[in-house]
Amino acid sequence: MKLPVIDACVAIKWFLPEENQEKASAIFNRFNRYIVPDLFTIEFDSIITKKVRQKLVEPKDAQKIYNEIRKIPFTIIPYKMISKMAFDLSSALPISQYDACYLSVAIEYNQKVVTADRKFFNGMKNTPFKNYVAEL
Repeated sequence: MKLPVIDACVAIKWFLPEENQEKASAIFNRFNRYIVPDLFTIEFDSIITKKVRQKLVEPKDAQKIYNEIRKIPFTIIPYKMISKMAFDLSSALPISQYDACYLSVAIEYNQKVVTADRKFFNGMKNTPFKNYVAEL
């Protein structure tokens, strides 16, 4: 993997103590740049705000995480560049449109999506696209 596509489920582990945090940290430390679809920040912010509402993260800590994730060097791919492929993939495969966006970026850039989303990973196992998805 030259430049991994990181999903929000992995990135949150860079900041919060969660299962497989060590593996996520290893990826963070191994690379100095990442590729993401533009929906990444929406998904990431959604995870943080949900954890605040669940009282798992203090609002001041959430604000720090919000600021820190935006300092990480991501190459952000606009949806309009991958929308057709993502639509077609989500229609044909057992994955959400959101996961199809990450997969589309991986295919377009010949990289792998690193995901902590077991449903997404398992949905790819018996498809021609299985080599584009790596489980954390």
